[in-house]
Amino acid sequence: MPLTKLTRTIISKRLFERFTFKRKFQNLRFGQNSSKWKVGITLLAGGNILYYASSQNINAEQSDTSNNTVADVPHIVVVGGGIMGSWSTYLLSQLINEESDSPVCKVTLVDAGHPIRGSWGDTRALHVAMEDDVRIKMNMLNVNEYLKLQRESTSDLVLVKKVGRVFVGPEDSMQKMHDLIKANGIPVQFVDDKFMENPANKSAVESFQGIQIRSKENGYEGWKTLFTPVGFIMKANAILNHLREKTKKLAEKNEQSIAVFEDHKVVSIDQEKRTLTVKSNFDDEDPGTQLQYDKLLITAGPWTNQILGPSTMHPALPQLPVVISNEQTQDFALKESAYSSMPLVTYSDGGYVRSGGDYWFIVGPCPDVISEESREKHMKVGFHRQGELMDNEEFQLPKYDDCTLTSDDILKKKLINKLPHLRKDIKRGKDAQSFEVDEFILEKAKTMVKDRFPDIDVDNVEIIMRCLYQNTPDKEFIVGYPNDEKNDIGKERDIVVACGFNGGGFQMAPMIARLCIKLLLSELVPTGRLVKSLEIGDEQANDDYKTEGKIRLSELLETMQKKFDPSRPSLKT
Repeated sequence: MPLTKLTRTIISKRLFERFTFKRKFQNLRFGQNSSKWKVGITLLAGGNILYYASSQNINAEQSDTSNNTVADVPHIVVVGGGIMGSWSTYLLSQLINEESDSPVCKVTLVDAGHPIRGSWGDTRALHVAMEDDVRIKMNMLNVNEYLKLQRESTSDLVLVKKVGRVFVGPEDSMQKMHDLIKANGIPVQFVDDKFMENPANKSAVESFQGIQIRSKENGYEGWKTLFTPVGFIMKANAILNHLREKTKKLAEKNEQSIAVFEDHKVVSIDQEKRTLTVKSNFDDEDPGTQLQYDKLLITAGPWTNQILGPSTMHPALPQLPVVISNEQTQDFALKESAYSSMPLVTYSDGGYVRSGGDYWFIVGPCPDVISEESREKHMKVGFHRQGELMDNEEFQLPKYDDCTLTSDDILKKKLINKLPHLRKDIKRGKDAQSFEVDEFILEKAKTMVKDRFPDIDVDNVEIIMRCLYQNTPDKEFIVGYPNDEKNDIGKERDIVVACGFNGGGFQMAPMIARLCIKLLLSELVPTGRLVKSLEIGDEQANDDYKTEGKIRLSELLETMQKKFDPSRPSLKT
């Protein structure tokens, strides 16, 4: 449906019901009081599973946890129900169910149910094409976890689909990427004349049909293209729902120990008392429910600085150098058979982690059901890390020099100018987050597709979606304690934060969740025991590489902890 006829489908504020948890609880027949339910399950718009454990057992008044000491077996509250919070809650729930002497007594997930966030939408990419050895090793294990989810699923829904991975970039970045992938025992090759003429690569070569491959041999001096079969399309909503369903089943076995507050917002956190207050998004008369915590995990994504700041946290914690951008993807319609088996494709003027202003990720069609072909044939195109930058009550930029407000000049000097975004202006106010089409990104995408995917009609855009990125100046994640040392009121490190994933967090969630759990429990549980509980073994559905004996989880987690530490020098501004 051509955009010129104004028949484009944009996922806007008016159409969230198709894709989101949000739906007024008052319209559901759960009884008069919708704030507290026993374990249950219902199906809402968009196929999202909502379930609740009894909240009567986890309020502050009935908690047996002292205000001044951390329990030996703690109650952990997770704030944020996207992919990071969902994986963390699921793994913590497993610890409760599978270990007689569990290191966790209770886990509570509080999810505000934001309609647009980093973890929503249809598809995501899962791959190992990175010029970063730590991230490659992380994703070697993450691939196994996601494949295991699919293998153990009793549903016919697609969670992950193997399609392979093509990465096009400068010679030096591609050579480094190639060598690191190969050193980890993963199959990888450069796509050159020799590759294209090898009969063993016939299937891969056929999947490249209609895709621009760049190398010296075909006229692109200074460029190389590599291919690895380790590339998967992930179905984001299906995976989130699946994790919630698995956690719900664990909650049925331990309804006193596992709870979920869906569509509830954290309105205040008292560090001294170790309590937080949550309120329903849809009940204006809700007085709020107070939860006691021993350990607090903040996986609030774009809302992290709002949670850490003085409007929510008392006393406030330092806000992080994270900039929220309002990104956009566009899905181009495909002809009946064109690009039906295409791999994940990226064009970058740098590498995977570091690039200038020209980084494109492209995801092909993927069916919803295993036994069917994709009904809607379209190709998703994203102009990576190029959305408009925002600063308002929800998406707060950090304050500098102890200022209540920080000038744009200071923000640009200390933070904004370090980002790859071409547009450096900051949008402010309640309307900073636009739900309309970003014509700048759309036109850039159409120009790129016309040049590199000649079999696609660039005027036939089926879907446009907006999403939120959390951008850091060094393009690395932020996972750790918000303060370097004990905080001002003398508490131990009882708060862990995970954010700043720069648009690449969904695929990393299984390993990020493990790091969060390590940080939460390291003072209470011997590292060896904890790591043993979180191990990821070889996966029978993965025939591309092995990890056992090659990747030591304890060492990888230690390396991740240092690499993603909020106090690292590259974040100091």
